[in-house]
Amino acid sequence: MNTKTLHLVSLILVGALIISAIGYVYVNSPDTTYTYEIKTFDSYEDFQDFLAEAANNSGGNYFGFEESLNIAMDDTSGASKTSTPSVPRSDGDSQTNAEGSSDYSETNIQVEGVDELDIVKTDGEYLYVVANNTVYILKAIPAENAEIISTLHVDENQYIHGLFLDEGTLAVITGSWQVFAMPMIEPAIVKSETSEGTETAEPDISVEHATANTTNSTEDLPEKPLPPQDEEDEDDEGDTDEDDLEPIIEPYIYPYRSVSTTKITLYNIENPTNPTVKKTVEIEGNYFDARMIDGTVYLVATEYTYELHAYVEEKQTIAIPELSIDNESEPIEIDSIYYIDTPEPPTSMTHVFSVTTTGKVSHKTFLLDSSHSMYVSRNNIYLTSTIYNTPTLGLLRAPDNTNEEETTMIHRIQINNGNIDYTYSGEVPGHILNQFSMDEHNGYFRIATTIGWSWWSDDSESTNNVYILDSELNIVGSIEDLAPGEQIYSTRFMGDKAYMVTFKNVDPFFTLDLSDPTNPQALGYLKIPGYSTYLHPYDENHIIGIGKDAIETDDDSLWNDVWYQGLKIALFNVTDFENPTEIDHVIIGDRGTDSNALYDHKAFLFDREKNLLVIPVTLYEIPAEYKTEDEKEVYSYGEYTYDGAYVYTLTTEGFELRGRVTHTDENWTAQDTYRWFYYPWNSFITRSLYINNVLYTISNTMVKLNDLQTLEELNQIELG
Repeated sequence: MNTKTLHLVSLILVGALIISAIGYVYVNSPDTTYTYEIKTFDSYEDFQDFLAEAANNSGGNYFGFEESLNIAMDDTSGASKTSTPSVPRSDGDSQTNAEGSSDYSETNIQVEGVDELDIVKTDGEYLYVVANNTVYILKAIPAENAEIISTLHVDENQYIHGLFLDEGTLAVITGSWQVFAMPMIEPAIVKSETSEGTETAEPDISVEHATANTTNSTEDLPEKPLPPQDEEDEDDEGDTDEDDLEPIIEPYIYPYRSVSTTKITLYNIENPTNPTVKKTVEIEGNYFDARMIDGTVYLVATEYTYELHAYVEEKQTIAIPELSIDNESEPIEIDSIYYIDTPEPPTSMTHVFSVTTTGKVSHKTFLLDSSHSMYVSRNNIYLTSTIYNTPTLGLLRAPDNTNEEETTMIHRIQINNGNIDYTYSGEVPGHILNQFSMDEHNGYFRIATTIGWSWWSDDSESTNNVYILDSELNIVGSIEDLAPGEQIYSTRFMGDKAYMVTFKNVDPFFTLDLSDPTNPQALGYLKIPGYSTYLHPYDENHIIGIGKDAIETDDDSLWNDVWYQGLKIALFNVTDFENPTEIDHVIIGDRGTDSNALYDHKAFLFDREKNLLVIPVTLYEIPAEYKTEDEKEVYSYGEYTYDGAYVYTLTTEGFELRGRVTHTDENWTAQDTYRWFYYPWNSFITRSLYINNVLYTISNTMVKLNDLQTLEELNQIELG
């Protein structure tokens, strides 16, 4: 392969990565109509043809699909069939265990009754901690006798995503990823000259049933014979017009076959000192997200459709994903693969499966675009992705700020007692931020979006919106054009109300009335410096926000005319819904100070009854001698000085620092000349929880136990 060809392949691959990062760009014909029905396939050949056509319609064959490809399988007849129904267009609470012996906190979740995967779980008596790619089971009480009682290890090629816990069962979610070298095949028109004329042969095609343990083996199928020659061609004495030959082009294929899998292992932990495996389920694809509802885990894994194509021993191969249950693997049945007749290009195989703690398994696969966010209620999974409709690939430009150019697709999958059924799809203008941009309430789905990008240029006029959709995902109400020129930084839906923070150089905190789904209204707002990236309810009349402080400047080199400063936590009073106020705020550190709670709500511990707020903080501070100088620049970064959990007493009057807990050797911080470059990452606190009157903080190096009121250290348990 020459250098020019290698460069071309590299550009194709980089383009694919950019598309997956920013949302899919596709060309949509205005004359195309869609039924929005859910369908499945009669054969793997139909499946392949569908993928090839979808790749062509989405702006090019850069994912390696060609219309000329066929799958050599016995069952190659029949068209796709339509199944019913059709698809129209369209808090970290405390708990008490069964014995009533412990009052303890749980994972900070979005929806009551819908548990979220986390790296720490507790039942009030034991702790289950993921650290150093190992699960540690600790006897947690009494604090002075806390200790590790058992550990769970995974294979070298696996990594742990997190845990679920339910009445004597621990679910461990892991992933694996392996790459296998494949020979690169040059693109070529396959033609052969004979004395009797010219014959054209298609590339060899085979089907591979690939699993994590099946690297580059194939099932050899009969080669497709050369097309028979008509008698009049034989009498032509070999005179064949090249224009009459239909070229068959072997596409460029990435010369490596990657196999990713997602696995759930259920352990019986009735005896935590000796956990035993009671169920394993593994499927190809990268872990996307998961929830647990009433003892049933719902897990979503995805893989790009272009990953199904590979060359093995100079044969083009279709890798059929497999589902493995208790180490018994079977290819995914073709009638369990579904697609939806929508304008979105199906760039991803989205595997949705459920596993109950009793071992019942259900599974379905949907051909969708690449999902970016997931929201789950007790009855539905909502998968969303952003599509940019543009006449060119436009990989290096921002989408135009019009409703037609930027669309969020919504797919609703109904879940009930482990059953999985696709129901409806819908769409709204703009793109969303994260799972908190979505909510389901009283049969309506609410979603907050931004159209455009405020950071792209001064002329880029972004707008922010809230859309309310009915049970069939049709838009029935909306609030549009909020805070022009800004972006949504956080949203929180609470029943008939919602709160939104947008930002470019100040923080408008909006209060939204959604009590009438057909006529939602923005009733009030408050402008304050900085922004919040996460909003958490204190009660129905007060909201906690965590984000960054910011200082406005007239520096023309900045896209938003502000310099971010230290960490900011604030308490808002929304009793007067049309006139929200800020009761109190705290600025922690200087420019550079950070917290996992800004990006991961599970790092945020709050309990109103205990007046407790705990957040992890990585502290950067500007030396005192520089702070006293008038000429101190707002863009100055502080020096790293501390990492630990900040513990606050929080009431409706405001914040009061109770103290700090660290896992880092404070002498190291003071003595290490190179602390700017060598941080003690493993000692950074990632989670905190309480059991009774003891605060537990967790890092990769230890679990530390402190008195919840005085923060006196009671015990520490080394990990690893």
